[in-house]
Parts: sequence; structure tokens; C-alpha cells
Amino acid sequence: MQVVMTLLSDVEFSIGQIQDVGLIFLAGMVRNLVSWGKEAGLTPEELITTSIWQSAISTCFVGISLIVIGKLKLIQYVQMLPLPVVGGYLGYIGYFCLAAGLGIGSGREVNDPSTLLQLLDPELALKMSLLAVTALVMIFVHFKVKHFLAMPLTLLLLPIVFFVCADAAGLSLEDCRARGLVPYPRGSSGIGEIWQIVDYHDVQWGMLPRQIANLIGLIIIVTFGSSLDVAAIQAELPTRKLDYNKELTA
Repeated sequence: MQVVMTLLSDVEFSIGQIQDVGLIFLAGMVRNLVSWGKEAGLTPEELITTSIWQSAISTCFVGISLIVIGKLKLIQYVQMLPLPVVGGYLGYIGYFCLAAGLGIGSGREVNDPSTLLQLLDPELALKMSLLAVTALVMIFVHFKVKHFLAMPLTLLLLPIVFFVCADAAGLSLEDCRARGLVPYPRGSSGIGEIWQIVDYHDVQWGMLPRQIANLIGLIIIVTFGSSLDVAAIQAELPTRKLDYNKELTA
């Protein structure tokens, strides 16, 4: 990815990386598959395989679409999307990311807004407190600490601080697992098992067309987000005129 960006972009310091907005949208599409799969009685293996293939195929379509949009010089039309509409898309998908974080941190199933009330259960006080403190620390570091090593060091130190505090409180690793603070270990997978989860024979191809509307939304969001990235670079380089369409194809 970085080699392609370096060769094709007019911005010599450009960095190729995963589009975080796209990941949020893909997570929403996988969530749809899980919901439909439960209704259809699919096995966990079929759900996992279908989700992996759906994400891979959607990512390929997005990449091809970005190149086509750039080659046809259509980016100016994508930039005409009303900002409240784009914000609404992101807010909708962002809710499910928030729900997923709360679900992982609490150990409860969180989906529709009504399920948020269960997080007030006194039994979850410790988990929710730790979740809130961790989130606030990372938010503070993101907005207040400008050094490029700040967030990596924070991500490294948070688990260390957790286990130091747990030891000080007299909690062993098994105690933390029993309280739902640390997951139990899982066995490692061999190459054969890894191949099984991407075996196309288990893919429920009939479900993928139901995601076409979401795929179109994903393409629009990623294209719009990419154009905003180029606009931010352009704002920092007022003496240079960047070609939005060329940067999009890169």
C-alpha cells in the first residue's frame, strides 16, 4: 500500500493506511449478516466465512470504485453531498461501534438503545468504571498530547497498569478471568483451521446482494472521507494545487 502511494501520489509525504470510516461501515454490514444469519439458522462457521468474504469483496469493490471515480473525474459530485447526510451515516454506524465496545467491556449483549439500561446493573460497576477510565484516558491523550508516541505508549501502558493494580488489590490472573475482566485463553489455530474459515463453500452467497445499498453507502462514505483528507492536505499547502481525482486513484 505504501509503495503504491509513494509512486502515484503527488504528495511526497503521503502515507497509505486503512480508512477507519470504512471499517466502521464494514462492521455495520457484518452486524447485518449476523442478524440475518441468526434468523436463517446459519452455523457460526457459515456466519464467519460469509462475513470474511463479504468484507473482502466489499473492500475490492470500494478500491475499484475509487479508481473509476478518480479516472472519470467525478470527485466534485461526491463532494456535493450534504454534510448532515454524511454525518447521519457516520452517526448511525458509530452507534453500533459504541454498542460493541460497551458489550465487550460489560460482557452483556448490547444492541438496540433499550439494552443500554442493563449497564446500570450494580454488578457491572467495576467493569463499567474501568471501561470509562480507559476511554477517558485515551480521549485525553488523543486531544491533549500531541507527541506521535503518546497514543502507542498509552496503549502499551494501560494493560500494564491494569495488572499492576490488580496485583496490588490481591487479584490473580484467574481471579480477573473469573470476574470477566480478562478473557480465558483459546487454543491456537493451525493452517488447516484457518483455511476452513475462508472456505468459499460455506459462504452464503444469497445474502450478499442484500448488502448492495450498504455497499453503495460504503463507497460514498470512503470517497467523501478521502476527499476530505486531500482537502486537509491542500489547506496546509496553499502554494500547491493538488489534483483531487489523481490523489483518489492513488
